[in-house]
Amino acid sequence: MSDAVLQFESVCFDTISDQMTSVKDLSFRLEAGNVLMLHTDADTEHAPIIDLGLGLASPDCGEVRFMGSSWSDMDAFGEAANRGRIGCMFEKPSWIGNLSVLENIKLRERHHTRRDEDSITEELFKLVEDLGITDFGDIHLRPHLVSQRRLRVYEWVRASMGNPVAMLMSFPERGAPSYALEQLINHVKRMAKLDTAVLWMTDRDDIFDHNELNKLQIRIENQKRNNNETKI
Repeated sequence: MSDAVLQFESVCFDTISDQMTSVKDLSFRLEAGNVLMLHTDADTEHAPIIDLGLGLASPDCGEVRFMGSSWSDMDAFGEAANRGRIGCMFEKPSWIGNLSVLENIKLRERHHTRRDEDSITEELFKLVEDLGITDFGDIHLRPHLVSQRRLRVYEWVRASMGNPVAMLMSFPERGAPSYALEQLINHVKRMAKLDTAVLWMTDRDDIFDHNELNKLQIRIENQKRNNNETKI
């Protein structure tokens, strides 16, 4: 059996924060070209799955592996190189305020690859069009001058740049225009056909149960009122 792109092996992560959900004995194997849907309760403000999947948080027990290697066994250079192969979206926007949206989106490709500027720009605008944005003059503005709904869609573009090995998305539908959801679903399908492994965390039943996504499904019940313990 080939190595999974992302693998959680009996992972536990405890927290005392009411805003973050703990996890207990979480195991899954995400292969290239597959979509994993994680369903959390509606009152979950933050689940640490993306942090753990990126090696930004260390599990209290178990192991998180990326491309066959445990994050805990990597040195700083290995961690940085591997994170450069992952597109991600967090619950809250993460834009550098003194750069334009366009420069923000290009940043990972400029930092982690040797691609020429023309190829980065060409891919970026192809993704913008694929996600249904036709009037994108605001992409040249700084983030605080762009509507939050539009920024959310631009986050989808940023996470998709460079044909990433994995795309980890935490509630990407939150704050996005409702009409854009089908475009995001179709985009995820396109990414999976390119062998990107996609993890999509949501609290919406209609997305979790969407019949157009060929996916694995895991439902996480928020148990933070019972010692902050999450049950899988």
